[in-house]
Amino acid sequence: MMRIDSVTARDLDLDRVRESLDRTRSKAGREALRRRFARPLSDARQIRDVQDALAALRAMDRPLRADDRIMEGARRYVQSNVVLARGSRMRMWVSEGWYRFRYADIVRELAAGRNAVHLLLRLASGVVERLRTGDPPRLLAERADRMQGHADALRAAVRMKPLLWVDRSLRGDAKEAILELIDLLGDVDALQAMAVVGGDAGWSRPEVIEGEGVVIEAEAAVHPLLPEAAPNPIHLGGAGSLVFLTGPNMAGKTTYLRTVALTVYLAQLGMNVPARSMRFTPVGSLFTSLNPVDDLREGVSYFYAEVLRVKEAATLLAEGEPTLLLFDEVFRGTNLKDALEASAHVIRGFADATNGVSVFSSHLSELSEDLADHPAVRFRRFNGAIADGRPTFDFRIEDGVSDQRFGMLLLRHARVPELIARLRA
Repeated sequence: MMRIDSVTARDLDLDRVRESLDRTRSKAGREALRRRFARPLSDARQIRDVQDALAALRAMDRPLRADDRIMEGARRYVQSNVVLARGSRMRMWVSEGWYRFRYADIVRELAAGRNAVHLLLRLASGVVERLRTGDPPRLLAERADRMQGHADALRAAVRMKPLLWVDRSLRGDAKEAILELIDLLGDVDALQAMAVVGGDAGWSRPEVIEGEGVVIEAEAAVHPLLPEAAPNPIHLGGAGSLVFLTGPNMAGKTTYLRTVALTVYLAQLGMNVPARSMRFTPVGSLFTSLNPVDDLREGVSYFYAEVLRVKEAATLLAEGEPTLLLFDEVFRGTNLKDALEASAHVIRGFADATNGVSVFSSHLSELSEDLADHPAVRFRRFNGAIADGRPTFDFRIEDGVSDQRFGMLLLRHARVPELIARLRA
């Protein structure tokens, strides 16, 4: 499993990403999708298995059925609080005449419960039959076999008589099998939802590679939630394990960092990605530091919060696991001299790592002089232009270093100097 800590999940707004891409049709499917998005894969074979499953689901002539009413009806029944009728208790109820008052209600409830499970088995049988059509990929065949096994075991219980014994079996010994069958149907719903994402936007299947060190390459990648954004390439690894990214405010640096991270994240879920093409080595950790948060209660300043994130990243690299690291304006919480010295030291050190690839964005173009002699550092930039006194951007990444400064221009555009002038009056 690829490791993603809570800070990275917040930086990338992964909950919103999942919700925006959710195409499931059942509660069980939504829960399964949440589990899958919480556990991106790091094993190349497992990623390919999911890719193959999604490709097979996309190729089906019609979607698999995911009936939320049936699935949740069965779940509510087996998890209901109606007291199970067992042995001595059943005899006591009968002897005391309790059933004379509630017999009809009990029969209706139990019959509805048995019917809910019966419908669930029919639903599962239909899904299994379609999953087994032709030569199904390994993941779908495994899901079909497990569903079939549970369904076969449950059919005998559904056919039992009398009704009280059916209830005892279904909500007793068979309860976990029913719940797992619902979960399996939900997982198929989640896989089907993952398969259709990006189908009308030209998303592509990434090529999973092994044995080349950490390599992440993509053409025309965009942020998955910004389909109209300018597409940009991603080239990390090989001779250039670290990208030093410069550019003025609003030029697109932070969005690019998120695009890189989310492209890899989706790829390691086994999904298609918002890029024309992609090839990548699975990483064991995805780590970002886009907006560190201070903690006054713990006495952690903004700068020290940045230091702690750098330490955590260095610890990951020291463990030797393939890692993708993304830093936005590192050490912005201190003075210029300290920021230059600390940034140069950290960037050169991370560029030396052979098991990781990194992108560091910065306004400090002066750092390029300190980094120019490092063979693993590549320089990329976003630039802007001035039109009618306003900055404009094409949001296209290119080679080189940007020394553009638009801070005062943006200040004037927001008419801040006018407001300050009034203060002096």
